[in-house]
Order: sequence, then structure tokens, then C-alpha cells
Amino acid sequence: MEHYEKFAKQRDAVLAKYGLKSITSTAAQQMGLTAKWEAAVQSIKNYLPAWSEAYDNSVGDFTKTKRYVKGLIKTLGDEKWMKEYGNTSTMQAVSDYVLNRDYVAKELEKRKKYLGVSGLENPANADLKEKWDDYILKLKLYDTGFSDLYTRYLENDNYDVIEVNK
Repeated sequence: MEHYEKFAKQRDAVLAKYGLKSITSTAAQQMGLTAKWEAAVQSIKNYLPAWSEAYDNSVGDFTKTKRYVKGLIKTLGDEKWMKEYGNTSTMQAVSDYVLNRDYVAKELEKRKKYLGVSGLENPANADLKEKWDDYILKLKLYDTGFSDLYTRYLENDNYDVIEVNK
């Protein structure tokens, strides 16, 4: 969605300007940036009711994101395709994202098993969330193609470990 992506790029630029890693960080909330972001999303929802419904249905629908990540993993494993198209900054960013996403997913799985804490939003995982948010912001600022892909398809990830053949 064009309006959302425009607002998301503006959001990311403001975060980078202030050295913030996430729109949901305490600092962003204290600066009023979180409320402004929520108001921007709400304005799109009000303007485009069909988009609003699709957006509301996609938040929390981790099965979609899981399918997208599986597709990216399969694409990265396709030697013929990668030989022809994989040498772009976007595909390099996607490759890096998939590798680091796998690390985060496995780390969250270990923390759930051994510490009983799950999810990147859990306060007990704040260290991992802060590092991940910083990484994602930098990757989005590095490559606008990746930024568009992430904003459109990946930002609602729950970071489950993904087995490609399942």
C-alpha cells in the first residue's frame, strides 16, 4: 500500500534522525513519535476502509509472513535464479535478513525452552529486541528495495523457526 509505505519510510527516517531503533521504544513513546505513527496509520484506515480491514487482518496473521519467509529462503536457495538476479543490493539485504532472522528465531526458541520467555515483545527479551530493531532499521535504510519488501511483507513476523521443507 503506497500511503503506508510512504509513512513507514518517513517513520524510519525520523527514527534514524533521533538514533532510535523502534517506534515502540520508550524514547519514541516519550517523544510522541509512537502516537504520531499510530495516528498516521489510523488516517490511512479512515481514508481507505478496505485497506483498513486487510491491515487489521494481517496484524497477527503470522502464517502469511511465515509463507513469505519460506518463499525467500527457497528463492535464495535457487542457484539459477540467484546467479541471474541475486547480485543486487536488495537480494544481498534479503540474504542477510534471512540469515539473521534465523538466528533470532533460534535464540527465541532457546529462551522459551530454557527460560520460559517467548516472543520478541516480551520484556525479558528486550536485549534481543533492541539489537534486532537496530539491525532492521539499518538494513531498511541501506536498501530501499528491502525496506519496501520488509514493510509490505515481513514486519508482522513472529520469528518462529522455519523449516523450509515443512
